[in-house]
Amino acid sequence: MALFERLSRSAAERHMHPLALAVRYVVFHYGCSVIASLAPNFLVPPIHRLRGLRAGRGVFIDRSVYIDESFPELITIGEQTRVCAHAVLVAHVSASPRMKDLGLLPFRTAPIRIGAHAFIGVGAIVLPGVTIGDEAVVAAGSVVVHDVPPATVVAGNPAQIVRAVTPASAAHR
Repeated sequence: MALFERLSRSAAERHMHPLALAVRYVVFHYGCSVIASLAPNFLVPPIHRLRGLRAGRGVFIDRSVYIDESFPELITIGEQTRVCAHAVLVAHVSASPRMKDLGLLPFRTAPIRIGAHAFIGVGAIVLPGVTIGDEAVVAAGSVVVHDVPPATVVAGNPAQIVRAVTPASAAHR
């Protein structure tokens, strides 16, 4: 499919003019994402906020974190949350046009909400529509496909509840 056709289809799905979508994507989403990957870590959250990400006070986002380039405005991160290296936060699923036409994997967007004082480990993947509760811990390499209750530890692929966060372990904040 030609580039213009794909752009027009994507713009229609987002209810935008194709030119506005192209400028938004190149400048704000892709451009700021590249700048964030090169910036010192303390500048990463403000750069992603320019893209539309909602992040609370004291959030740490490693520069290598992949934050959805098309829909960063669908992602909310609570205050004092830490998102470690190489984590992936994707708020949309977009398959090939053929898979969409067959109805096998339609285009889907859904918000991601990460609560306050949460921890997202190295290489964790958070998929569309997931809510991670306050003080929850997502272990390294986990793939989060379902909501995570507050004050719990999840691990694995798909992520499963491992245990509760105890007050003794929470005292090291």
